Amino acid sequence: LVQDGDIQVLTPQETEQFQDLQLSLSAAVSPQHIDLQPQYLRGNWRNRDLKIDDLSFRLTGNQQRLTVNQVNARIPGVYFAGKGEIEFEPAFRVLFFPDSLRTDLKVVHAFYPAFPFQSGYLTAGGHLMTEPGKLGEFRGSLKLGAELDSLHIRSLRLDYRKTADELLLGDIALRSNLGTCSGSARIAPQGINQVQLNFREFDPSRAGLLQTPLSLSGRLNFNFREWNIDQMEGEGRLELFNLQLADARAERVQLNLGLQQGDWEIRQPSTLRFGEGALFTLAGHVSRDQNVDLRLTSEGTNLDTLMQRLALSELGGYNGSVDLHITGPLRDPSVQGNIDISQITYRGEKVELSGISGKADIAHVLNRSNTRFGSFDLTVGTGYFGNLFLTNGRVNLLFSQNRIVANPFLFYSREDSITGRAYISLQDSLTDIALTNLEVFFDRYTVRSDSIITARWKADTLFVDAFSMTAGDSGSISSRGFLAFEGSSALSGEIRNTRIDPFNERLLWQHDLRGMLDGQWDLYGELDNPEIDLQLFLKALSFDNYPIGKITSDLSLKDGGLQINVFDLESGKDSYLTVNGSMDIQLFGEEDARKSLKDTPLNLNVVLGNFRLEDYGFLYQTQYPLSGSLTGRLDLAGTLGNPAGTLEISGDSLRYGDYKFPYLSAVSRIAPERLSLEQATVNFLNTEVHLSGEKRLRWQEVEFDSSFAERLLADKNFRLSIEIDEDSLNFLNVLNPELESLIGDIRVSAELAGDYDHPRFTRGNIQVVNGTLYLAKYENALSDINFTGHLSGDSLLIDQMQARSPRKTSGRSFLRRWFAKVQRWFFTPQENGDITGSGYVVLSEIDRPKLDLSIKMRDAYFNNFIENVAITASSGNLRIQGRDTIAVTGDVLVKAGTVLIDFEEQEKNLLLATDVRETPPYLQYNLNLEILPNFNIRSEDLLNSFDMQIAGNLRILQEPKALPEMYGVLETSGKYYIQGQDFDIESGRINFANPKELPELNLVARKERNNLIFNLNVRGKLDNPEKEIVIQDENGQTLPYVDVKDQMALLLFGVTFNDLGSGTASRIANTGGEAVTQIMISRIEAEARTFTGLDRIRLDTQESFFTNRLNQPSSLSLGKYLTPKLYLEYKSRLSSSGLGGVPAPSLSWEAGNRIYLQYRLNRTWSFSTFYENTEEGNGKVKFDINWQIGF
Repeated sequence: LVQDGDIQVLTPQETEQFQDLQLSLSAAVSPQHIDLQPQYLRGNWRNRDLKIDDLSFRLTGNQQRLTVNQVNARIPGVYFAGKGEIEFEPAFRVLFFPDSLRTDLKVVHAFYPAFPFQSGYLTAGGHLMTEPGKLGEFRGSLKLGAELDSLHIRSLRLDYRKTADELLLGDIALRSNLGTCSGSARIAPQGINQVQLNFREFDPSRAGLLQTPLSLSGRLNFNFREWNIDQMEGEGRLELFNLQLADARAERVQLNLGLQQGDWEIRQPSTLRFGEGALFTLAGHVSRDQNVDLRLTSEGTNLDTLMQRLALSELGGYNGSVDLHITGPLRDPSVQGNIDISQITYRGEKVELSGISGKADIAHVLNRSNTRFGSFDLTVGTGYFGNLFLTNGRVNLLFSQNRIVANPFLFYSREDSITGRAYISLQDSLTDIALTNLEVFFDRYTVRSDSIITARWKADTLFVDAFSMTAGDSGSISSRGFLAFEGSSALSGEIRNTRIDPFNERLLWQHDLRGMLDGQWDLYGELDNPEIDLQLFLKALSFDNYPIGKITSDLSLKDGGLQINVFDLESGKDSYLTVNGSMDIQLFGEEDARKSLKDTPLNLNVVLGNFRLEDYGFLYQTQYPLSGSLTGRLDLAGTLGNPAGTLEISGDSLRYGDYKFPYLSAVSRIAPERLSLEQATVNFLNTEVHLSGEKRLRWQEVEFDSSFAERLLADKNFRLSIEIDEDSLNFLNVLNPELESLIGDIRVSAELAGDYDHPRFTRGNIQVVNGTLYLAKYENALSDINFTGHLSGDSLLIDQMQARSPRKTSGRSFLRRWFAKVQRWFFTPQENGDITGSGYVVLSEIDRPKLDLSIKMRDAYFNNFIENVAITASSGNLRIQGRDTIAVTGDVLVKAGTVLIDFEEQEKNLLLATDVRETPPYLQYNLNLEILPNFNIRSEDLLNSFDMQIAGNLRILQEPKALPEMYGVLETSGKYYIQGQDFDIESGRINFANPKELPELNLVARKERNNLIFNLNVRGKLDNPEKEIVIQDENGQTLPYVDVKDQMALLLFGVTFNDLGSGTASRIANTGGEAVTQIMISRIEAEARTFTGLDRIRLDTQESFFTNRLNQPSSLSLGKYLTPKLYLEYKSRLSSSGLGGVPAPSLSWEAGNRIYLQYRLNRTWSFSTFYENTEEGNGKVKFDINWQIGF
């Protein structure tokens, strides 16, 4: 209808009304040509509430074809541009090309008010072409884009083709914030419909369609007939990969689906795989009226994998099996089946349960029709709840409509148990709970209910109507009231005369707490900000058998703050700790809990009276025992964020290990900006030290969290004054183990300040008058010490340093001592032992002082009894310099000395030292030693004994982290001993040629005995030289005795070894008989070892040496150390057919032969074993573990 600029288009659904139309056009029309072009077309689309701003196009054509170009439509919120063509000849055909379409959703709502999205826009493009002569068949492409609320379709592309029988959709490609999708579809109302889709990382939560993140990737293939749900038939397959829901994840879901007249079938194999060893199978039916018949099964499930995939990493276990049959309406199904789990664990609370089995048979689980009934039986084999060992457990649940009965529930832990019955009634808004026969038995202690325990749950409130239990023989626990999770609560209770030792195991600690407890509590207000009054009284309290005494406390919790009203610990009549006053600690309930905690008011005083530290050793851990008593008090006022207080404390008979503090006293003041030590006196090992100072604090900047200490001490500046005016310093050994104590007139005044990471001395003076310094390793002390020094800048300048270390003269003869006294009457004696020094110590880094000292000595005597070294030395240019490397240089004249060498304790020997310092300060030596002939070195080693005088020059060098090196040659004289016989050294020297090895000993000695001349040559390393003896008669003729045993026998007895054995009784009857003979022969054998290179030679003989009671044949043992710790010995019998009646060794493997091995772990422990061929022809093996100690 067209009337006065209005047009109405009548449709079956709605009349489209256009008003106020304005049209201006130009047109040229003829039978051969048409050209129509509107200049403008405007109006209102009234029923759509749209305004047409402009519609323009150009229509050209003729009888064969019409073409529409330059189509542009502008409506607020809509823009369209496109073109098209209609062909009439040779066959009818339509071509349409919408180049661009963009519309806001408000325009879409004008046509489709129920469109589900509220804001955004749509864009479209593509083309459409009909088949020639077939208007109902067409093909083309479509491109879409959209922003629909939170759904963003970046692009949707597809190709389509419509034939008479079907619609084909191909090359479908969707890219959106939901994910990506591709595939194809075939829609055939009279044939088979097909859908094939591949999708990746689809997540409806990105578009706001779900609250929980969900990620879907997979593919769908489904074929079906008919579109009527009652007649629809088909089958397909759905596969999902890496399915994720929130933090839960499944590796793969595979469903084989069937559809028959609207009923869905889940066919085998359909599986749900969470990971390796976690696979579930699913099969069954879902009818179109939503009735289900499904079976879910799994076997041998790895619960560790399953729980990890379900984001329940605290849970784990292994070998879980499920067989559940789910039937009935989907909205209220029934469940029958079994659950079996070999082991399940909960790591957060150390829960581990084994042998879990459950059997369910419950109809109408959700009870939506009030018809639920059935049972669920659960059993547990063994397990742990924390430190509680569960040995058995069982719960039988019965369901009857709104009632659940646990009859019974039983849990056992060895002899401990929890048993009872529970009745739960579920109403619309009320749940009634009743417990009967509740009994808790643990650690031979029983808590049982006196009567039925009843409670109710209604509208977020738990009402405790009756709760009363008997504890042990005479204790009791009771409670009454209600807990409201919305609104105010009121619950009170008390515990009386109850032992606390049964709770030790439940406290999860390794301590024994004993005593009796009385208490009462009252709870009021809302649970998120409750008010609690708590009174506790503990008596006969002990901790790990340490008697503590009794504790009385009164605590209150209000507005999130804990108020300590009373806390009193009384451990005895004369030892106590009392806390008086109050402190409100804000625990929760404030918007800014930390700020509120800073505002916590303080009004506390803590009083200690004869508080014996040894009685409370369980509260702290120290390397050495701590004992003594403390008396004093701490007063605190202000707030936690702005505290003020004083501390006065004194200690008596304090001791830490071997360190004694006979007394101490201190007075300190606490302020927000500093901690002041006004005065303190500490008696440390009977040396009194006076202290004072202060440490800056940043109390107002701290937060009461893990950073508390760091923030409080962020300002590292401090000041500490130290004053000592004493006659002894007895704690030097604590500072340096080389020192013992200093006695004399001692004054120390110093001030330490600055950054405590890098402290420095700002003032210092040291004075020692007539002092004596005792050293840990030296027999003699340094006497007549006079030392003064003062601090200048960062350096301690030594103003005076004098000491004496004279050699004692008491060992001289009477005549020499008398002559020395007479000499003093006529001459002024020159004092010996003087030590003087000068220099400075730079203390800019206290832990790395820099030394520059010059030392002079005149006949100073040092006796190191640890290293067996005593010397008298002089030096005029000894320098000690350096910081991380201490260099010792100069010339030293050694006038006299003695060194006792113990080769078995080489690390204690000056010449044989093997210790290397691995940490700064390192040592560096460059010393020139001149040794005068009055220097003796001695060895009392059985096989390497000597007493020699040495003289010469040595140079000692040592680089940091290296062993000392010695170069030079020392001439020797004196005695060398063989079997107790002294040989006079005619010439000899000790050559320090190779600094990495022991010095070489080379000497010639002589001994005349038994009318024979014994010439001794000793060559080799100092600790184990080789020795050679040449024997001459009185005329100087060399005798042919090369066997070492013969040489030793000639030296000791003047006869050969064989002669010694055959005539022992007559030759040495006056020396102790056969026992002495055996000792002599043993020493001869030992000496033979040093001449042959073997470490051991042992001869077990017959009658030629001693009376053989067991009639055993002689044997020879040869031993050698293959390494310093591994020793090998071979033992062989000596046959009786030797030359001249002398037994000869037989090395064949015969009866009596033995191989022996020993490995020494250290000086105390060793392992050994041997293999021996016995007289009976058997093999004998023995293993030993040996321990020895020497005195």
